[in-house]
Amino acid sequence: MSNNKPKKVAIVTGSTGYVGRNLVKKLLSNDWSVGVILRPKSVDNLGSYKKLDRYNYDYKYESMFKIIRNHKPDVVFHIASMIVLDHEQNQAEDLVFGNITFGTHLLEAMSANNVKRIVNTSTYWEHYEGARYNPVNLYAATKKAFYSILLFYVQVKNFRAITLELFDVYGPNDTRSKLLNFLINSKNNTRAIKLSPGEQKIDLVHIDDVVSAYILAADKLLVDNISDSQIYCVNSKNAITIKELVAQLQRVIGTTLNIKWGGRGYRDREIMEPFQAYGNLPGWKPEITLKTGIKQIIYQHKVIDDKKDIS
Repeated sequence: MSNNKPKKVAIVTGSTGYVGRNLVKKLLSNDWSVGVILRPKSVDNLGSYKKLDRYNYDYKYESMFKIIRNHKPDVVFHIASMIVLDHEQNQAEDLVFGNITFGTHLLEAMSANNVKRIVNTSTYWEHYEGARYNPVNLYAATKKAFYSILLFYVQVKNFRAITLELFDVYGPNDTRSKLLNFLINSKNNTRAIKLSPGEQKIDLVHIDDVVSAYILAADKLLVDNISDSQIYCVNSKNAITIKELVAQLQRVIGTTLNIKWGGRGYRDREIMEPFQAYGNLPGWKPEITLKTGIKQIIYQHKVIDDKKDIS
């Protein structure tokens, strides 16, 4: 007997980024029908994923309308962001377009095509010094501004929305300039690695756990009677200092890294203690320990060869 159960249909923005790429892979393996929105400057690194519908967005609403009309998703996963830690004056317009205008085109196209379920993405950088809202930078401010726009569509257009506030995502095959990758790649450097004093904390969540949060959120939108907008944190609740992270990494690789603590200062508006402003997504919890995640990255970089005791 054949299984005639209809596939769930998704649109994913930000699909060429680390989180989006891994989400697309998982959705396809779970037999979703997946479409991705690619902007002109996107590097299409999704060539290995079969049965994937690609749509080109030319920065105009009309193209976004056609994408949503043609693919008709059950759920939209909005992950795309322009991330700049300390923006230059000439980057402000791009931040506003990438984090506000692009998303507003998406919401308006969804509304016009009667598509009303969205899993949105936010950042814990909205909570400088533990405030409910105090953005670290313009990037965080634009993400919050988009959320305010999303609330309009929830309240007026009857959208169902879950926003996932991401903390520090890590894992294997990550090409971003993240601290763990940098430290591992610097293992054999003779020159000292200049870091801050290292007392700020970081809350690391493995990419597989992050992806599971997105899929669970989508399932809740499809099944549960959610008629408003909800925000949940995706964090481990086990934040550690950068010094503790380096110590744990050194224990795994069996080598002392040449670190010059205090070789550089803290960033302006550095978050010293990640703040959990909202609860965690009901039914979700991180499954992969930091030790296991570090080992995965180390094996990928071929720093050590023995793959025993991945726990």
